Amino acid sequence: MSELRILYGLPALSGIAIAFVLLGPGARRHVEAARAYGVPVVGATRFAVRVESVRRYAELEEPFGGPVELEWTHGATVIGAAAATAGGDGWVELAGELSAPLPTDSRLTLRRSGSVLGEGDVLAVASLAVQPSRSCESTGNTGKLQICVLRGVAVPESPEQVQVTWSSRGGEGHSKATLEFSASGGDVQKLRMSPGPVCDANGCSENWIYTVVARAPAVALDVELRAAAEHVTYHGELPLQPGGIWLDPASRREARLMLRSATPRSAAYLSLLGEKGRLWGGVVPLASEPNGFSGGTLPVSALPAFAEGPLTLILASDPSEPKGYVVAWPLGSGERVATVTSMRLVDGVPGAIEREEKRARAIRRPVALLILVGAITVLATLARRVAREKRRLQAHLAGRGESLAIADPRWGLVLGVLAALACAFAALALVAAYG
Repeated sequence: MSELRILYGLPALSGIAIAFVLLGPGARRHVEAARAYGVPVVGATRFAVRVESVRRYAELEEPFGGPVELEWTHGATVIGAAAATAGGDGWVELAGELSAPLPTDSRLTLRRSGSVLGEGDVLAVASLAVQPSRSCESTGNTGKLQICVLRGVAVPESPEQVQVTWSSRGGEGHSKATLEFSASGGDVQKLRMSPGPVCDANGCSENWIYTVVARAPAVALDVELRAAAEHVTYHGELPLQPGGIWLDPASRREARLMLRSATPRSAAYLSLLGEKGRLWGGVVPLASEPNGFSGGTLPVSALPAFAEGPLTLILASDPSEPKGYVVAWPLGSGERVATVTSMRLVDGVPGAIEREEKRARAIRRPVALLILVGAITVLATLARRVAREKRRLQAHLAGRGESLAIADPRWGLVLGVLAALACAFAALALVAAYG
């Protein structure tokens, strides 16, 4: 009876164990985690971190809202903290003051109701470069012809100013200088003509300003200047960010950020950069316009007050700010902070997946081991039962005076049956361990 229990009971128990693993405590569960993005700079006294809260199951990931708590530490000392609630899209901005200047190395921890959503060491960059707001190219021999995009970049279907400056060491010929400006792939409007050359001890210069609206994915600029002793030509391309979000230069005068996109978009994600890193972040809803564009505004008063200095506003349609898909606009005149998209500071997804796998393995592996032990027991019992039944049959025949010889079993068939049973149990063990 005990053998029958082994031969029939252990396979049944193995099936129950599989159900226990796949449907019970051993089943893999979804995990909650978070990612943090920012631009940390050594010496910063303020932080602004954009956090993405997600729920993950296997390879499927979806945004997940809820409260998020941030803690910034250096060693055992907490130097900054903030808390906010992520919306349905899973994104939330966390900003605050640091109690001490940000060191080169620190640690960032994200939590929800005491559970860690993500943590990791953060290496701050030494500094952010400051550069001129305009993007310029020069050509010419005795004099210099300079072509500058005043805000450094342009986006399709939105006007951007281009300034042409002609400078020379002497004033002769300036009164006779003529300029032809064209943009292949765009519309050109002469915004202002120079009233004439401006001269000093170093020479003379003359300016022309044009407005260019890009109508194609690439815009070629052609400039031809003729003076008394000069004939200078320039051929280049307008620095263009296709699909970018435009910041109206009248925003400074209107005291509100006015954004526009030439393609339908639901939101614009903003990051404000200063010399000490990312100072602020936010989102502006964009509404569809009759011409197919999208637009939105944000009062400047919604931004915190910062010390004067060069500032750059990063505009993106994706909150993670992927490189090549953002536009950086200078907010001041003259200088800007070099374009630096937000870096991923912390990614809690791999750690959460690893912890869930570890938990599942702690339950599944003992079950798989028990299935393998049960397989060995069943196979050993079956082999012993076959041998014993052969001996019993021989003894029974001998007791009746029969001398009939019993042929040896077909070992190929026996081994095949045992191998099939072993494979079946091995499959159950694999399902228990990794299914």
